[in-house]
Amino acid sequence: VLIGNKKNVAVKPNLVLAKASDECVTTHPAVVQSVLEAVVDSGRCAKIAESPGGPYARPYLQAVYQATGIAKAAKSAGAELNDDLGYKRVYLKNGQAVKTMRIIKPVLDADSVISVAKLKTHGMMTYSGAVKNLFGVVPGISKPECHFRLPAKEDFARMIVDIAEFIKPDFCVIDAVWAMEGNGPTAGNRRKVGAIIVSDCPYAADIVAGHIIGLDWRDNPVIKNAADRGLCREQDIEMLGDGIDDLIVADFVMPEVHGTNLLRGRVPKLLERILTKRLVLYPKFNDTKCVGCGICAKNCPNKAITMRNNRPDVNMRKCINCFCCHELCPQKAVEIHKPFILRAAIRIFK
Repeated sequence: VLIGNKKNVAVKPNLVLAKASDECVTTHPAVVQSVLEAVVDSGRCAKIAESPGGPYARPYLQAVYQATGIAKAAKSAGAELNDDLGYKRVYLKNGQAVKTMRIIKPVLDADSVISVAKLKTHGMMTYSGAVKNLFGVVPGISKPECHFRLPAKEDFARMIVDIAEFIKPDFCVIDAVWAMEGNGPTAGNRRKVGAIIVSDCPYAADIVAGHIIGLDWRDNPVIKNAADRGLCREQDIEMLGDGIDDLIVADFVMPEVHGTNLLRGRVPKLLERILTKRLVLYPKFNDTKCVGCGICAKNCPNKAITMRNNRPDVNMRKCINCFCCHELCPQKAVEIHKPFILRAAIRIFK
């Protein structure tokens, strides 16, 4: 009903890495299969559309489909797996951060898009859900470029909303049966929430998901930007189904924070500017876990990482703190390090 007479439906799960579903890195295949079956049973054509982290290449795409269980889910539902690697640069009429963006063809060719996200924390953006999931419509070749052009999380959030406003998904599902807490979106810990959130508005879905895990929408840079644009209002959300109070996880672990947020409005502007570079998190590599695959170096937007003696070496002057290395490391060998002065600031101001 929500997608009307639209025949070709692109179903967009979160398949950032080739990981098994029990690691809570990707949308669970059972949730994706249920959505696919609903689309197919309605007489429509359903196709998985996703550009995972890393190269947008057929062998890697197929490996991700297999590892995540999505290949089996699509086959069981009678849906298609995208193997079209084409993309096109489009004009974003309402773009505030960017006016053009490369978007993968299966999304552009579809009549309707359904976002099927995973509830996760995110080292850079704090939270990943229905809206952030839509960054996956950008081909892998362009993702590092986006991080390089927009290193500040507020600007990156504006770009995510720009993409969401271009895609305008007709329906959104957030898989929060088992979520990821801590240092997500790929190296955090499993946490049972026991919820599936559905909405025709991705911003509303994320506001409700945030409420469940104790994240105020004002602390979610993506939703804060959407609210500033007048795209969503918490008071306009109508809740159906089970009561939300029974789902709240009071001790859900959020990701580490940058210290500049702690100082803002509490110290003089000049002092805040001086301390900014000393109050940021940065990636630190665990040599015992690192296998020297080089994925971090290949995907570093600012080429701050080089491989020396089969181990990553980071030029911190070039690092833009996007944590792509942390997100894409298949061995969870990249840790988010908190400098001493930041730890001290947190103790003082929190």
